Amino acid sequence: MVSNIKKMCSILYLRSSVLQLTAVRRNVFICLAFSLFSRKSFILPIVRSSLAPPLTPGCKPLTAMQLNIFLKTMKVQSAYQKAIKFAAEKHIGQTIPGTEISYVVHLSNVAMEIMIAAKNSEDFDLEFAIQVALLHDILEDTETTFEQVEQKFSIEIANAVLALTKSSDISKEEKMSDSLNRIKQQPKEVWAVKLADRITNLQQPPNHWDSNKILNYKIQAKQILDYLEGGNEYLEGRLRNKISEYEKYCISKV
Repeated sequence: MVSNIKKMCSILYLRSSVLQLTAVRRNVFICLAFSLFSRKSFILPIVRSSLAPPLTPGCKPLTAMQLNIFLKTMKVQSAYQKAIKFAAEKHIGQTIPGTEISYVVHLSNVAMEIMIAAKNSEDFDLEFAIQVALLHDILEDTETTFEQVEQKFSIEIANAVLALTKSSDISKEEKMSDSLNRIKQQPKEVWAVKLADRITNLQQPPNHWDSNKILNYKIQAKQILDYLEGGNEYLEGRLRNKISEYEKYCISKV
């Protein structure tokens, strides 16, 4: 009840002096929001506003479009914070294979790929995708259950994470194709998370990997790219380039 009252007050006071920021701060915020959701450049308005004096209570209020972008940005930020806190608790103690780096760094890197992809994609549900990105390994690598994800987030997010989770009931050779087939039945944002995951993972292989494992990892990346063709043009291009860059590790181990 209290949170709803606060939200209503925030909207009502957007047109009052409570949220009358300086011209620079207001324009910078709006420009950053536009860069995410409408893919437009607003560098010039920022520069022009740098010499503007602070706004007064009687200044021009935010437009309907600016207000909508403001609220949309806040929803994505809240969704990100909720998901990464939940994921950090569940993945506690886990590290990126071959390193001492917290596994949450991998999750945030996948989320970063998704945020950039949203900027370069039409009709992309960033609020949904960012949560799936941060939670994509939670069923496979932790004791978290499907029901817990559904209860904390939504059935749509739980189903998306489940599709991204390799089944433990089939052979190792079938796991990837099985997961990809299930991903293809999900919204395109889920396809994007799988592409972003492999993009992030195509780094220098851990020292304990042999040449066969490195080669198979590249082959899997190509399989993902082929299966999810048409899912997200921007991320497909990113993955294609990453596969080319990864080739040097295959050669060096031969």
